[in-house]
Amino acid sequence: MTQIRTYLTAAAGLLCVALAGIAAARPVTVGGQVVELVVPAGYCELGASPPEERLRRIYSKVIDDGTNLMLSLFAACDEVAEVKAGGRTELHRFGQILLPIENGRPMGGIARAEYIAFVVGAERRILDSGFAAAKQKLNRFDPIVETGQNFGVIASDDAAAYMAIASRATLNDKTTGAQVGVIGATIVRDMGFSVNLYRRAQTAPDLQDLLAVQKANLATFVRSNR
Repeated sequence: MTQIRTYLTAAAGLLCVALAGIAAARPVTVGGQVVELVVPAGYCELGASPPEERLRRIYSKVIDDGTNLMLSLFAACDEVAEVKAGGRTELHRFGQILLPIENGRPMGGIARAEYIAFVVGAERRILDSGFAAAKQKLNRFDPIVETGQNFGVIASDDAAAYMAIASRATLNDKTTGAQVGVIGATIVRDMGFSVNLYRRAQTAPDLQDLLAVQKANLATFVRSNR
């Protein structure tokens, strides 16, 4: 079966793909190599319209501490449409593709399997006890007094290691509501990538749901860059 991909360019704008089971991809040049960026099915990258670019700059500032480069900001396609229309200034279901930077260069030089094993070994706080422990910790997370917490690795496979987090972000000097997420850490093209997927949380989320989306997306990301 021939896999159908949609190649996008930043100059032409970014296409939202809302069909279930089909992920959007576009090529970028990173570290002298072409990398296919892939976002989950049902999500769209923020494009070049003024409202989208304004929100991209805001979210980029949140993570731009000199150690990460935000290659992509994406959100549920209906939210992106609202942003483009000028009716939304904050994302509730969104994600990022980050490139970790060390001394101004992409981090890498390690095989994917070795990197995943390293992350699992360094962050093995939840993996052994499973989702029950993660949910219990998330239920105790107090967004009023806590700005963020990493709950450790909750799963791993051939594509990535997956970590659960909860945090509150400050956007335009305004603190947002609590958000939870699953981070997928992997290596493609001999470079490290962090693919983050977040959801605004009123209560403890269904981590299995977020994890399932991330596993499918990271598998496609890795497969698209072989």
